[in-house]
Amino acid sequence: MIGRVDFDVNGNGTFDSSEPTAATNRKGEFGQGASDRLFTGDSGPPADAGAALSGRGFDGSSGFAYTQLRAPKNARIISPLTTIIRSEVDADVASATGLDVGPVTLISFDAAQQFGDPSSANPRLARAITELNLKLIAYAGLFANNGSMDEAFDMAAGLQPVQSLFSGPGEKDLNKKSVALDIIGRSRIAAFSTPELRDAAAELMAEYGQAVSVYLKDPASAARVQYGLRFYVLPEIDAMLRTSSLALGERVRRITVSDITAAFDAYADAPRPAAAGRFFPVADYRSLSRPRQVREIVLSGCGTGDRSPVCNDIYFFSGPDVQSSYSLTSVSLPPAFAASMDVALLPNGGIRIRRLSDEVRFAYFDYQVRAANGETATSRVFVRLGDEI
Repeated sequence: MIGRVDFDVNGNGTFDSSEPTAATNRKGEFGQGASDRLFTGDSGPPADAGAALSGRGFDGSSGFAYTQLRAPKNARIISPLTTIIRSEVDADVASATGLDVGPVTLISFDAAQQFGDPSSANPRLARAITELNLKLIAYAGLFANNGSMDEAFDMAAGLQPVQSLFSGPGEKDLNKKSVALDIIGRSRIAAFSTPELRDAAAELMAEYGQAVSVYLKDPASAARVQYGLRFYVLPEIDAMLRTSSLALGERVRRITVSDITAAFDAYADAPRPAAAGRFFPVADYRSLSRPRQVREIVLSGCGTGDRSPVCNDIYFFSGPDVQSSYSLTSVSLPPAFAASMDVALLPNGGIRIRRLSDEVRFAYFDYQVRAANGETATSRVFVRLGDEI
C-alpha cells in the first residue's frame, strides 16, 4: 500500500488528530527505517513501534484505493488480513486462515514485498497470504461500497462480517459456497435480499475465490485479479441485488471459474499507476448501455450524478479530495476502439463519451489530470458498451 499510516500511541482504540501519522514510500514502507517517503510533512512514525495502525492508500500494482486498513498493536505490516486480526494473540483468526502460522507471523510477515521475489525466504507463505488478501478485498467491496466499484474500499467496515465468522473456531475456506453464504448472512445484505439471491451471490464469491487460487502467479496477476473483481464479479452481484432480479440471479449462477479467469486476463494490458510526485490516479468504470448513447462526465457533482474520473483520485497526502483542485488536461482513445465510441475533452473540463455502434464490448480511454500543485497523473476509464448491469 502506498499512502499514509496513523498510529494509536495512547492505546485508546481511536486514531486521534494529535497522534503520529507517516507517509509511506513507493514500496509501501512506513516504519522508522523507511526512506524516500512521499511526504515529509507528517510527524513520522513513533519511536515505539507498539502502536496499533490504521492506513489508507493505493495498491502499488493496480492503483486501486483502499481505506481503513487496520493492524493490531505490535504489527509490522498493514493489510486486509491484519484488518481482521484483533491482537497479536488472536489464535482464532489465525486458525481460520488455514495458513498454519500464528498471529504474530501474520501481522509481521511482509507478503507484499516477498511475493514474486526470487530471494524470498518463504515464497509459499507470501503467495498464500496474497491470495487470501485478494479474497478478503472482495468481501470489503461487496459489503461496503454500494455498487461503486472504482472508488476506495472501506476495509474495516466491509470486513466486519468476515471477522465475525473468523473469530469462531476452525478453518474457514473462502473457496467454499457454504462459507461465503455464512459471511453474507452476517452482513447488511441479509436484510434486503432473498435467500435465492444470497445463494447466487455466495456461489459467485466462492467461484471468485477458486479463480484466484488457480490464477495467482505474480504481482502482475494480482493486479489483474483486482480489475476483474471490481469490473466484472462485483458489478454482476451488485446488479442482481440492487434490482432483486431473478433473471440476473440465473445469469450470476451461469458464471464459471473459467469466465472469471478470462475476465482477469482481459486486463492484461492495464497500465501500472503512472504518476509524478505524490498524486495517484485510480482506474474508473463507466457503462453505455443504449445504442448511440451519449454521456458527459463533468467536473462537478462528485456526490451525485455522473462522477468525474478525478472524483476517486484521492490525494492522500494533503487531506480529502477537493474537486476544484484538479483539472483534466487531455483524453486519448486507442484506434482499436474508434469504431465503437469516441471521447472528447469539453470546454467545461469534462469528458463526453459517445457510443457509435451496437457492438457489445469493453473499451477504454486514458486521461491526464493535473493537481493544483502542478503534479500530473495518467489513468484509464474502462467503458462497458451495451448489456447494462
